[in-house]
Amino acid sequence: MNHKSAPLFDLFHQLLSAGAVTALLSAVGLAQTSLYHQPLSAGGGVLRPSTVWTNNLGIDFENDTIAWDDFELGQDALVTRVRWVGTDALALGFQIEFFHQEPASSVLKPDVALSGEPPISSQTVTGFTQQPLGGGLVQFEADLATPMFCAAHTTYHLSIIARAPATNVLWSWASTPNGLHGATWWRRGLGIYYSFADDRAFELLTAHDTLLGTALCVANSQCPCGNDGEAGEGCENSSSEGAVLVAYGSPSVAADDARLVTLGVPTFESCLMIASTNVVASVPFYDGRRCLGAPIQRFGLTHSGASGSVSYGPGLGSFGTAHFPLSGQFIAGRSFGFQTWYRDNHGPCNHDSNLSSGRLITFLP
Repeated sequence: MNHKSAPLFDLFHQLLSAGAVTALLSAVGLAQTSLYHQPLSAGGGVLRPSTVWTNNLGIDFENDTIAWDDFELGQDALVTRVRWVGTDALALGFQIEFFHQEPASSVLKPDVALSGEPPISSQTVTGFTQQPLGGGLVQFEADLATPMFCAAHTTYHLSIIARAPATNVLWSWASTPNGLHGATWWRRGLGIYYSFADDRAFELLTAHDTLLGTALCVANSQCPCGNDGEAGEGCENSSSEGAVLVAYGSPSVAADDARLVTLGVPTFESCLMIASTNVVASVPFYDGRRCLGAPIQRFGLTHSGASGSVSYGPGLGSFGTAHFPLSGQFIAGRSFGFQTWYRDNHGPCNHDSNLSSGRLITFLP
């Protein structure tokens, strides 16, 4: 099989369906439930500076101070909103970032510390709400433009960073008595990461408290060129992440409200959702692993955009009725596996494409 870029690009466009089933990812305005909570210490406890200066004159003061705190969830989940407590907001809003645990460290520390890995997700928020709590403390809350997938029983690190247009202006993150491992703190001018006993005050929330279906093709081993993904993900791609497919809504054929969301795709790449009733043992496929066999149904071609994510649904069933043979349509009692096949020109194995993890859904009336 020819794995070069041009033929693959042509193949993607040959597979373009008559239309695409897509939906926005935003959880703005939806009811949210708590996934994880480290409440505020009395009086705010120990305050830790967490600020970057974004001077528009290009002056680099090297005085950035950044704080992280670790967390684990008891189930696979999508984080759609973050709530945190600290001092008054600065002029340019906040940067919310998530990192994996540093595998080379014997202590809890984000993987930027030794491995230099980029964040899993980094989002600048200026549209946050704030509630004064007294004593110079404020509770902030913001929806994530792109949800953050967290695998069950896996250590992640959250960083809340205020953004200021001038040096020597600090924002400080309040502490909590409920954390287990303390926090990580970094002063860029010193180039040293510190571990502190006090934890940070924050809460993670979701608009989708139950994910639909079960995971397939989680590729944290046996990827084609040693490009194994992290927990819950597909094989690693050029963004240093593996793409993960999740689903929410209901499995009801009548409601037809299921949504399939793929996160961790390289930005501005072609993506194709595939589905099959034939779920097979995982096999290498380009830079990823495939768990679907023939006959395979294909949804419309779409693109990952600046967020590195794609969404299909609701209306998956209606699309299938209009475009798929009867054997490939969503019928009550029938189980389908789903994966996202996406182009990745600079992938680690140089095969020009990869696959997300998969999702198995059994449909109901």
